[in-house]
Parts: sequence; C-alpha cells; structure tokens
Amino acid sequence: MKILSFDIESTTGNHNDGSMCTFGYCVADETGILVQKDLVMRPYTNRFETKIKLHYDKEFIRSRPTFPAFYNEICSLFSSSDLIIGFSVMNDVEFLNNVCELYNLPKIE
Repeated sequence: MKILSFDIESTTGNHNDGSMCTFGYCVADETGILVQKDLVMRPYTNRFETKIKLHYDKEFIRSRPTFPAFYNEICSLFSSSDLIIGFSVMNDVEFLNNVCELYNLPKIE
C-alpha cells in the first residue's frame, strides 16, 4: 500500500488568492518512508503577509518556478497513492483547486 501525506503552505494563509508556495509531501509504504520532499514554488500572487512565518525566505520563494512546473508531479503523487492523509486536508484541497483554476489546469483527482 502506498500512502501519501501532504501539507500546503501559503504566503497569506488564504486558500483562494493564489498564495500557495509549498507542497510538502511524504510517500510511504509498509516498510517505511520512500520519498520526502518539499516543492517550493512562486505563488500566483505577490502578497506576503508578515504574520505568516515561512520556512523559506521571500526572495528564494520568488525565484522559484510557478505551480504549473510541479503540476504533473503532484498529479502523479495523487494518482499513484492508495491512501492520502494530511492535516486540514479539505483546506489544502481548496488550495490545489484554486491554483489549478488560476493557471487553467484541470483539477487534480
């Protein structure tokens, strides 16, 4: 069984303004962790709220590719997993739906 655990961070904390900036994930099976990675991307919006503490500096985030560069990898993670878990998954799904809509990409199933 392949298990995907993921979490999304944003530059504003709002799931509907294109502020998604990281997609962190871990893939595991019955034997343990197979992959652990943090996809850092430039958000659609230029807003960075001071109350949000990010693990990366703003200039690094601004230098990264945008979401479409990671779209296929993220789609593959979801389609190849048997179980998907996370913290505040419904909120993170809204982040994904919003960013797909902003870039005119199909929603991730």
